[in-house]
Parts: sequence; C-alpha cells; structure tokens
Amino acid sequence: MSSTATPIPNSPVTSLVELYREGVSPAAATLLTRFTPYLQKWDRLLLYGRWDQKDKEIRHFLQMMGSMDINKTALIISLRLKAYEKEDVEQEVRVVFLEVALRTQSIRKNYRYYLQKRVVNLLRDPLVYNHDQHVQINEAVLPHPDATDIDDLWVAGYTCGPGFDELTPNERKVLQLHHYFGYTIEHTAKTMCIGTATVSRVIAKTKRLLSTYYAGRK
Repeated sequence: MSSTATPIPNSPVTSLVELYREGVSPAAATLLTRFTPYLQKWDRLLLYGRWDQKDKEIRHFLQMMGSMDINKTALIISLRLKAYEKEDVEQEVRVVFLEVALRTQSIRKNYRYYLQKRVVNLLRDPLVYNHDQHVQINEAVLPHPDATDIDDLWVAGYTCGPGFDELTPNERKVLQLHHYFGYTIEHTAKTMCIGTATVSRVIAKTKRLLSTYYAGRK
C-alpha cells in the first residue's frame, strides 16, 4: 500500500495500525481520534485522580504503582504531575498510546504497562518523592519552602483549581510540601511550625474534599 494513502475513518483498528506502521501519516491521527474516549479516561486519572471504580484496567495500573490504597495512589499521582503542564501530560498519554500501537499487537492489553513505566519516570523528577516506595530522603537536599520554584500562586489559590479552592493557603502549603516536594509528615510539621496531627488532618480533609467534588461531577 502506498505510504501516501489516506486511511478511511471507519477502517478497522488493525488496518489503521498497519497503516501507521507503514508510515502513513494520517493513520496516527485517525487512531488517536478513534480512541479518544479511551485516552480521555487516562487524562482524568493522571490529571485529576478521577477514575471509574469498576475499571479493572485502571485498578491494575494503580496497583502496579506499588500501593494497596489505590485511591490514595491516584490522588498522589495527580498532585505530583502538577509539576508538568496539563498539555504535556495529555501528550504523554498519546505518545505512549502510539508507542504501544507501533510495538505490540494489542493496544488495550499492553497500554497500562507502557504507561506505568512512563509515569514512574515522570515521577522520578528530583523534586518528586514517592512515599509509597518508602524511599529514604535527605532533608538537606529538599527545596526550602521559600525557594523560587515554589508555586506561590497555587498556594494563594489563584491557580489551584476546583477541589483545592476550599482549602486555606496554609493547608495548600502543607499539601505542596508533603505531596509535591516530598516532605515527610514530621518534616512538614516542623517546617510549618504546626503539629503532625494537623498535617495529617489537612491530608485527610483534602481527600474528602476531592472525593466529594469528583463524585458530584459524575
């Protein structure tokens, strides 16, 4: 088949994959369009921690991330990926999709494994700490809460988005230190000059707020 052929929009997925592998440029776009709902569910998970509790594929993905509390894992992933632009995360979802289409015979069967590896790499940013892996951290190398890369606009509530706007600036600062910069509960409490119970309360409060917010959007 000619590499300049244009894939028919209603072509079978297998045919589109073959065209894509042959280098037919419109095939990739057609594939992405065909799988739009599928890709959007991964966008919702990575960007907002939202997912269908009945979705076995996402459940397995979250379990592979190394935690028994998969709802907590989903929340932590979405919080830490805020280090990236929304468009960058969405692009990663689609790049992995096309990579799977190029390398394997079954996209849906293998996608979660490829995406899990990509997300782990994204979370290995030096400013990101995976608490669920119980990694020992050196507090001396953690960013100071007054560092220039602290997102003050997020803490102040201007860019925090729905779900976080009900929190106070101090509560958002707690989340930023604990989830984004990797401070332990104890180190967060010490830095903020508050008790560890207060830090734990803020974390629990955030989970309740986000659960209520996203439940209302279903």
